[in-house]
Amino acid sequence: MKINQLTPIPDAFFNPLYEKLKMYYVTGGMPEPVLMWTEARDVLAMQEAMSGIIGAYEQDFAKHPNIHEFPKISMIWKSIPSQLARENKKFLYKVVTV
Repeated sequence: MKINQLTPIPDAFFNPLYEKLKMYYVTGGMPEPVLMWTEARDVLAMQEAMSGIIGAYEQDFAKHPNIHEFPKISMIWKSIPSQLARENKKFLYKVVTV
């Protein structure tokens, strides 16, 4: 079967799907925060789950490099959200705050 044209999704389906997509984005698309939101609609639990995952990433950074490099890696990691929030999404090492 070949599709020759795209047809819009009816609003009855599109609007609920669009709302779920927005919530997926808000939860970062990570399984545990998504579960916290979909089961209980608990924003605090969702944020705690996201913070736990992000904290686990940062702790993992300390395991691998030379211990003296960890502060630099941590500063880079913490600068990512502010750099992505800018209009120019390009990561600039010189913007990392000391």
